[in-house]
This record gives sequence, structure tokens and C-alpha cells, in this order.
Amino acid sequence: MLLIVELFKNRMNMTKYLNYKSILIVAGILFVVKSLLSIFYMPNFAYAEDWSIAMNLLTKGTYSLYDTAEPTAMKTPVYPLFIYSIISICGASKLAVVIVQNLLAAISGILLFKLSARIFSERISFVIALLFMLHPSYFYYSNVIEVTNIFVPLSILSTILYAQLLKDLSNLKILNLIIAAAVFAVTMLCQPITAPIFVVAIGYLIIKKHFALVAKLSIIMALVFSPWVIRNYIEFNKFIPTKTPFWMNIYLGYLDFSHGNERFSIVPDSTIRMIRQMRNDLASDVAMEAKYKEISIKAISQSPILYAEKTLWQAVIYWLYPPRYFDDASISFLFIRKIPVYGLNLLLIISLYYAFRRDRKVFFTALSVLLFFTIVYSLTSSANIRYKLDIEWLQFILLGYPIKAICERYYWNR
Repeated sequence: MLLIVELFKNRMNMTKYLNYKSILIVAGILFVVKSLLSIFYMPNFAYAEDWSIAMNLLTKGTYSLYDTAEPTAMKTPVYPLFIYSIISICGASKLAVVIVQNLLAAISGILLFKLSARIFSERISFVIALLFMLHPSYFYYSNVIEVTNIFVPLSILSTILYAQLLKDLSNLKILNLIIAAAVFAVTMLCQPITAPIFVVAIGYLIIKKHFALVAKLSIIMALVFSPWVIRNYIEFNKFIPTKTPFWMNIYLGYLDFSHGNERFSIVPDSTIRMIRQMRNDLASDVAMEAKYKEISIKAISQSPILYAEKTLWQAVIYWLYPPRYFDDASISFLFIRKIPVYGLNLLLIISLYYAFRRDRKVFFTALSVLLFFTIVYSLTSSANIRYKLDIEWLQFILLGYPIKAICERYYWNR
């Protein structure tokens, strides 16, 4: 925080450069630097199911997780299609995907500037966006082929479009409405966990009696969803609006890599082996989900108190890092995740205090989103760092309040 204060000391010479044009230049420089690091210093790029689905789309023309072309709805289509669109042009190149993700990270910083500029001055927004783009966890994560890299810019853009929609209610252009609704739908298809947030956002419009607007939004969003829903019904003979895993995530929450505490590992080894065998036998997503549901309900019923304790413990994990990193004493992890996450958590407490004093609407909105994500991943599984990175950008927005308070007190009067 002292470094931020020092940045503003020479206000006559420095603050005139803290603007939108400057953040564009910084974003461009960081894109080039990150891409060079990706090319010359990253020996490999971690990836998960989305890459496998995209590769099967490329080589077999099927939306499947395994080489046997068994259809899947384990992953929603936005990120696999994003990867597919790149490798269909560049070939099966993980580096090409990472370079585009580096570009998306730069765009995310620009979008964050735009969003924060709705609350703060350009000077403060510049600092927020710069800190976000230099955040070691985000800086590194562009090299991981995971959905967070596309979800973060989509979620920031959705927030901007919703705020603009509320501002233009009396004079809303149809093109802006279509774009907003399409982005909302794509964001939900990217990360279905956001669906309840969009339901609340649209519910607010209903409370304000903007019924025609809600109807238009709903129709456009349904049209965006319809190809995926129809495809799932044809493949699985079942209504699947987003993806199949729900009970799977609760089941995974009982496994050691999710909680790191032997007390919570109550699923028998024989059951875990049976699940692995079902996966090896390529049981359908629907059949797997039914089995996950059976196992999860049995485990919760067996000890609901233990499930509650596990949920509280996973809430702590969510705000730190998964158990598999507990023993990671490397310098790289110290600077990429440990120091940033502890530092941001401390600053969040300060930020929430100032946000509560200065803007209750932003305070309660941001706090509700942070709590919602925490609750969902605590009840299911918090085994991946990316779950927290999905919303960590919100902490940078809130950081604008203490920055503003310090600068108003010591360096300018507005």
C-alpha cells in the first residue's frame, strides 16, 4: 500500500499519465513480455479435459472426452470451442492457445480499468488494472490451459454490460441489448456456477418492473443456449442445460486431494476403485452422475456433521490454496501464490471496511458474489486454485476504496 501512495506523490508530473491510453500501452507491453516468457521459459503447459475435447473435435469431429468418441457433457462448450478455434488454424499447438490467453489477460486488464472507472477516477483505475495485470497468480495462469483464462474477461465484460444496461434503461438500443444478452449466456455456458448470479440480476429488473426488457433478454439468452441443450437431449435423451457434473463435484470433495484431512475421507477404497473402473469402461456421463449421486447422498447421510465440518474446512482452503500445495516449499509457489493470496486476503478486509463506508451497493454486491462462490465450492470441492482465481479480480476492484481514501487524504481532494 505504501508503494501505491508513493506512486501518487508527484501528482503534477505523474497523474496525467495514469489514464486509459497508458493502460493500453502497459497491457500491450505485458502481452509481449508474457508471450516471450511463454515461448522461451515455459517447458510445458498444463491442461485438462477441455484440451482433450478440443483435440477430439479437431481429429474426430466429435465432442468427446475420450478417444473412443463417446459423447460428453462433462464440460460446457465455450472453452473447448475456444481452444478448437485456435488449433484448427494453428494445429495442435498448446503454445498458440497460451499466446491467445496472454492476449486475453491483457484485455482483462483493460476491461478492469473500464469497470473500475465507473466507480473511481482514471488514476485509481490505472493502479487497479496495473496491480491486476502484475498479480503473479494471474500472470502465471495464462500458461495453464484452463477455463479461467476466458472466464475472467467474460465475467468482467458481463459486469460492464449489465451496469451499462441499467444506465441506458430509458434509451436502450436493440444491438446493445443483443450483445449483452449473448455475453451473459456465453458467460453462463463458460462457467455454469454464474447462473444464479444472472438470475438475481434479471430478478432485479423484474422488481423494477422492466418486464419487456426481461422478456427480450430471456429470449436471446435461450437462443444462445438452445444448440447446446438440443445437442445434449439428442445425445443423452435428457434435459442438460449446462453440464452433467454436480454430484461428481460433491463426490470429489470427499477425496483426499480436495480436503487433505484423513477424517473426511469416508468414501471406501472399494467405492473409489469402482468409480475408476466405471470411468475406464467409459460409462456415460448420465450413468456416472447417477452413481456419484448415490455415493454422495450416502456419505452425507452417514455423517451430516462431518460434512458440515468438511464444508467449513474447504471454505478455508478456498481462500488459501488446495491441500496438494501445502507442502510446496518452492520459491516459485511462494511468489506465484502464497504471498499474493495472503496479501490480498489481508487487503480485502481493509477494502471491505472502506467500501462499506463509501458505497453500500458495491459492498453488498461484491460481498454476495464472493460469499456465493465460497459456499458453492465449499459444499462441493475446492481442489483447484482456478476456482478462486475466477473471482479474485473482484478484490482488485474493492482495493480501489482504500487507495482512494489514502490519496484523498494526502495527495488530492477528490
